[in-house]
Amino acid sequence: MGYYEIKIVCHTETKEILIALLNSFGANGFIDNEDTLITYFRDIKGADFIRDVLSQITQITQLKEQPTYTYLSERDWNETWKKRFEPITIGQNLAIIPPWQEKVEGKTNIIIDPAMAFGTGHHETTQRCLYLIEKYIDKTNKKGFMDLGTGSGILAITARILGFQDVVAIDNDILAIEATTKNLEANNLTDVTVIHADISHAKGLYDMVTANLILNVIRENTKNILNIVRRAGFLIISGLIDGQGDEIIDIMQKQKMQLLDIYQDGRWSTMIFKKD
Repeated sequence: MGYYEIKIVCHTETKEILIALLNSFGANGFIDNEDTLITYFRDIKGADFIRDVLSQITQITQLKEQPTYTYLSERDWNETWKKRFEPITIGQNLAIIPPWQEKVEGKTNIIIDPAMAFGTGHHETTQRCLYLIEKYIDKTNKKGFMDLGTGSGILAITARILGFQDVVAIDNDILAIEATTKNLEANNLTDVTVIHADISHAKGLYDMVTANLILNVIRENTKNILNIVRRAGFLIISGLIDGQGDEIIDIMQKQKMQLLDIYQDGRWSTMIFKKD
């Protein structure tokens, strides 16, 4: 299987919007090189699909020049990622590493194949979610954790490695499910439940829920999201740009959710609430 590599020369202020758009189309990972954004799509999408994506993002965003795409064999694609991906450390003890890297000594290592799905640990929204999971985990009883729109599975994997007992990852994208399954195997985890479904099908009660999603998805599923957060449980919301955080805070506080922390990284907002 091969991949299409898309290169987009753009203004810094439009990168976040482009990432959100490309992610909604099913992009498999991002590389941010100053004024160039690079992303990948599996070749099952087809060249016509890629051209349609480029046409749509050109209409929606202001770009410096016309975006281009190139077909890569799977071997070339893997080598590209190996050259470009660097391990990162997050919070007090977390290290995100690819399968081919040596483990970082003295850290809790999370192994993620960076080329499989959105959520490599490099994006601000993912990093802040990881940071908040680590920061607040000891305030829970470490029983139930649900990751809505799991992508690569990075948040669910981290939650399980840090000690949550009952971990569930849900996504409506089959490619995300495949990526999560492979990343679970890479971390030697066999007891995380992976569900291929829309987040509206999420059931149960959890001590911590993560929702690194776009505003419309959170807005449309607010009731269902709140229903799966246990009383005194925590809800981490990310993926919000510009002033979208204010709307979510207003919605959550009206539902008796207490805002504990909020972080602004560039144009992205990440926040954590506690259910009264």
